[in-house]
Amino acid sequence: MTLFSRQGPRGRAGAVLISLMAALAVTGLAAPATAGPVDKGRFVDVRDAHAPDFCPTIGVDIHIVEDIHFVDIQHNGDPFPRETATHQQTNTLTNLATGKALTEVLTGNVKTSGYTDNNDGTFTEHFATSGPLRTYGPDGHIIEVRSGLERFDFLVDPAGNFLDFLGFTKITGTVADATLEETCRLLELYTS
Repeated sequence: MTLFSRQGPRGRAGAVLISLMAALAVTGLAAPATAGPVDKGRFVDVRDAHAPDFCPTIGVDIHIVEDIHFVDIQHNGDPFPRETATHQQTNTLTNLATGKALTEVLTGNVKTSGYTDNNDGTFTEHFATSGPLRTYGPDGHIIEVRSGLERFDFLVDPAGNFLDFLGFTKITGTVADATLEETCRLLELYTS
């Protein structure tokens, strides 16, 4: 399954941001060297997955809705535009056995914080994101709120295309505790 990864650096929280950055990758455009806005817009992405082995004892159907507003601005001296985006992602995880669901709502801001020339024809693009992750139970009441700052990097080719997720460089706050294991614990507790 590609929506969430048990292999990620910080479990499900990292996978949510990887998903976000993959969605934002469509805006990574090369631009002229003049300062000012290069591109701006909004897109909504909706996808579903059937994950019978999401947790050791619970299978889920996952429904994800992402709503992203972005602006790319070219700064003098940068090889590519810097992106700023507001992002809301809603993940509904429905227990296959009971039909009860948890809903996670991630609201945040993502910003390109700079570039590093790797001297091999590629660049490393540095990102920072912050914002709350709220989890709601089947009754609609809030179960928990996590927040913090995450910094992560992508490898970028000379045309500005994303080549690879390089990982997280810093995670602070309670968002670091939002792992797949924690999500499975909440599914077991509230949807079984």
